[in-house]
Amino acid sequence: MAGKNSGGGGASRKNARREPSLTGLLECAAQQGFCYCPNNASSAAEQTGLGGGRFLTSAQDFANQVLVGAPQQFHIRDVAAKIGWPVRAQ
Repeated sequence: MAGKNSGGGGASRKNARREPSLTGLLECAAQQGFCYCPNNASSAAEQTGLGGGRFLTSAQDFANQVLVGAPQQFHIRDVAAKIGWPVRAQ
């Protein structure tokens, strides 16, 4: 019988701890505004960024389309950025 405990080893989301992501992140800064739409998405999914902003991405497609496409517009700040999620006390 498909049960309540399927997936995730039976741990409930309410009691789950937040852990840092193991996904590598690329941190960059934009000189000017830009837009990006993933290849497999509709134009309604287009994302924009303002010049002067700091951006984090794990999307290789974003790096290939936006960063490589206009290298003079972006400054790569960190190729191995991490987000430290706070761990809640139980």
